[in-house]
Amino acid sequence: MGALAFYTVTGIIYSESALAITHFTFTAER
Repeated sequence: MGALAFYTVTGIIYSESALAITHFTFTAER
């Protein structure tokens, strides 16, 4: 349970960070 929650939260944060970086890069290149 603890490990699952940890990986879930980490996955969400990683996805959000990756999305933000991708959006920032896309906007900067435009």
